[in-house]
Amino acid sequence: MVLYTRLMLGWLLLLSVIGISGCDSIGLSQEERYMPVKDGNYYGFIDNSGNMVISPQFAYGIQFSEGLAGVNVGGTPGSRDMPEDGKWGFINENGRLVINPLYYSPPNTGSAPYDPEKLPLSMHMGYQFKDSLAAVWLENRWVYIGHTGDTLISYAYILSDSSRYDTVKKYPILSARIFKEDRAAVYTQDGWGYIDKEGQLVIPPKYLFPIEFNNGYAVLMNKDRQFVCIDRYGRRHFSQYKIESNFSEGIAPMQETFIGEKPRDSDQYKVGLMDTSGLVLILAQFDKVGRFGAGLCPVLVGSDKKKPALDDRIETLETDGGKWGYVDNSGVYRINPVFDGAKGFREGLAAAKRSSRWGYINTSGKWVVDPQFKFAGYFTGGIARVKLSEVHDIYDNKYAFINTNGDIIWIDKE
Repeated sequence: MVLYTRLMLGWLLLLSVIGISGCDSIGLSQEERYMPVKDGNYYGFIDNSGNMVISPQFAYGIQFSEGLAGVNVGGTPGSRDMPEDGKWGFINENGRLVINPLYYSPPNTGSAPYDPEKLPLSMHMGYQFKDSLAAVWLENRWVYIGHTGDTLISYAYILSDSSRYDTVKKYPILSARIFKEDRAAVYTQDGWGYIDKEGQLVIPPKYLFPIEFNNGYAVLMNKDRQFVCIDRYGRRHFSQYKIESNFSEGIAPMQETFIGEKPRDSDQYKVGLMDTSGLVLILAQFDKVGRFGAGLCPVLVGSDKKKPALDDRIETLETDGGKWGYVDNSGVYRINPVFDGAKGFREGLAAAKRSSRWGYINTSGKWVVDPQFKFAGYFTGGIARVKLSEVHDIYDNKYAFINTNGDIIWIDKE
């Protein structure tokens, strides 16, 4: 159990690098930039100026997407986790319920994400629309509904070759994620697979963990606990490399498998960059890399490496020390390695760390928001979630939202 827990922790860390939703905020409409905030016991929504645009009245709220937001009505308020009671519906940007609260809260995940039996239930992405579909829970399974509330996908299924309407087998959907690139990860009794918008299982349910497709590929873990990269039809690609995370802007980090001449121990776990054609753009030379964005990739150099083995087939590489900088897709440093931590760029800014505090830099490497936060998230719609520090006096350890100037526009009341 301890081994499995460590494995899951490593995979969840990988998901955090990939971006668990895989969704970019570029091009969001104004209403999609509304953020749910907890004010007292109830959730409302603020805009990117910190104005409360929908008053706190829901037991829980999820960020707007495609003009609608999932909200819980009648559940027990006051928690930061999804309530177990109440019903779910959807509101528009005016705060009016346009899909009535008819749907249940997802099942209690207990000790997930550390319980392997319940982990899949905690990895759903319910009550948010992508590609005009949203997953909602109906007593014993997930279904996908449209913008009008009509149920469009009730099961994942496989069809025979003779007729698209001759159903061979139906799988109740036990966990469901968003659609991206015409694919959604769903969990059945056999594992994670992928459906298309007709509900057909186009990739068999045989994987341990899900991730959204990006640039036509997804990096998954199979039941042998090996990382594999597949395309939208389930075909495996790039088996000559160990791809570290999903493609972003057509580029993914990878380790070479070193078939033939064995590498020096010091080079064995170095990471480089490749594109979607399999071309190695940068030879493996970095200790770690982050998410490629705005033409730049955060990279770690000069660290001390530790290699704890989780079992005979899966390893995670821990690092200590070193400095982070940013390279372009040819390996040229555009921002020198001077940071103690770094994340990828989004909306023109990237979170970077100096000593123990995070701030934000621009693509020239200049501080736009000075390091002052204990945590710094990605910008979405012009605002980012941060955790305040002792420099914010009585607000130390509180979560807040800032704008791209670094102005605090909202501080959690708790």
